[in-house]
Amino acid sequence: MRQNHLKIMPGKTDLVLHIGTEKTGTTSIQSFLEQNRNLLLSNKIYIPDFLGKSNHRHTAHIAQEDNRCDAFARILGIAKNSDTLSEFKKRKILELSKKAEEYSDYRWIISSEHLQSRLTSHKEIFRLKEILDRSFSSITILIYLRDPIQTAISAWSTSIKVGGTASRLGDPGKFQDNNCNHKAILTRWLKIFNKSQFKVRIFDAKSFHEGNLLRDFCLCSSIKWDDKFAIPDRQNEILPFQALKLLARINSNIPLFTGDSINPIRGDLLKYFMEHFKGFPGYLPSSTEVHLWKSYYQQSAEYVREEFFPKHKGSLWSPSKIRDADDKNTYQAELTELEIAIVTMISDIWKKKMRKIIRIKKTDII
Repeated sequence: MRQNHLKIMPGKTDLVLHIGTEKTGTTSIQSFLEQNRNLLLSNKIYIPDFLGKSNHRHTAHIAQEDNRCDAFARILGIAKNSDTLSEFKKRKILELSKKAEEYSDYRWIISSEHLQSRLTSHKEIFRLKEILDRSFSSITILIYLRDPIQTAISAWSTSIKVGGTASRLGDPGKFQDNNCNHKAILTRWLKIFNKSQFKVRIFDAKSFHEGNLLRDFCLCSSIKWDDKFAIPDRQNEILPFQALKLLARINSNIPLFTGDSINPIRGDLLKYFMEHFKGFPGYLPSSTEVHLWKSYYQQSAEYVREEFFPKHKGSLWSPSKIRDADDKNTYQAELTELEIAIVTMISDIWKKKMRKIIRIKKTDII
């Protein structure tokens, strides 16, 4: 993507760039920024909703290679044509430069975990730096890191919510490695940005300022806490394990996408699982799983400790809760014949119901 033709004023604005990682309360942080946007604006802090209502996902998207058509491009409806995709990005970059001039005397906060999870090459991160350097005089990169196995469990739940079909927690190094290998994440970004620009935080209540994630984020972003701040409800709750494994099977029958479009038959299926399985327990790993994940990412954790927390002794993370050794049935990944019959029946009923609704809506439009 060529950007040399853009006439952009030299950067003169401070930016806090919150890049994730995924599964570290990013939805709660972004909801907090969105709900308090006007109050923050009155304190000369600008939250750019033109980059996304809450998740400023366009920031990652404009830096991606044009030949990469991920789910975001499909949702935007621009995945099929590379020229359309390229032009869309150019317009968003130009909009960013104009807004940076308009709000040049404000401190900006951009937040998107997709900056970490979607920008996977040095070339893409360098492109992001080029874009941002045109508009900002200083960039602080804020990143939270979480215990890999807890990241993986939460990511597994999220993947099922958006159509995934995995019936068990994957193996370390094969499942969610891009979000769990903190050494790889940090070294990738440190090849482009200076270490002095980074604020690395541990996603753990014991490590948060005053034991609170939002207060910790405000401290790291130089936001003075205000008791008038709206506090968002709990965000992106994890699926209970029983709902997770049943929905994973239904997702095979009712996928999120059909081609490059959202599957209309999918509807609000997730809402029913969140509602009717409320109170059921989430997934607890076995002691064997905890040991495997800890051992696999030990070198990564040690790198983080040595580079950013040299005075920290012992593990960076609080110990994971594990299930009882004799509690195998509760966390059995394979579906029973009865469960298979039930999810097949639910899938058939749901598809017939949704097809009927879609036909009725089409008739009403005509």
